[in-house]
Parts: sequence; C-alpha cells; structure tokens
Amino acid sequence: MTVQVAAGLLVRGGTVLACQRRGDQPHPGKWEFPGGKREAGESIEDCLRRELREELGIDGILLEPNSGGLIPPALERESLRLFTHEVIPAFRRA
Repeated sequence: MTVQVAAGLLVRGGTVLACQRRGDQPHPGKWEFPGGKREAGESIEDCLRRELREELGIDGILLEPNSGGLIPPALERESLRLFTHEVIPAFRRA
C-alpha cells in the first residue's frame, strides 16, 4: 500500500515555516513542514488544505505544485509519495 503525503511550503520574505512536533506525538521535538496523510477519496490539494486548517487554522489559500526539486528522490519510495505545494495567501494573487 502506498501512503501519499502532502506538505506545504509556507514562504514569506524568504522565510519558510516549519512546525515542531509536540511531546505527545511520535518523534517529539522534530521539525516538519505542515501537512499530512491523504485520506481516501481526497485530492492531494484538498488533503493539504484540510491539514493546514486542522493544524494551523489556515484557510482560504491557493496552492501551487512545487517543482523545484525540494524533495530528494531518495526520500520517495514505493510505499511513500511526497507532494509539496507552495502555499500562497489568496490576496497575493493577481
């Protein structure tokens, strides 16, 4: 079974948002980009929107697939697919 995971790259002024895992979660204290596992019947974009809303209370955003090679091929394997999107506040888009 392949697990699909979406991660959001929230960038403002050259700074990228990373979240630190809580002490009651697996891998406590580790840093990660916001996101999570895709649920059945959910698009990868909807997955990321849901995760951003649940984790950070962020809503009303635009997503652009990131093709900048930020995910090294060695991290992807048969059982895990990673999807990254740049998160853009709707008011920034012309």
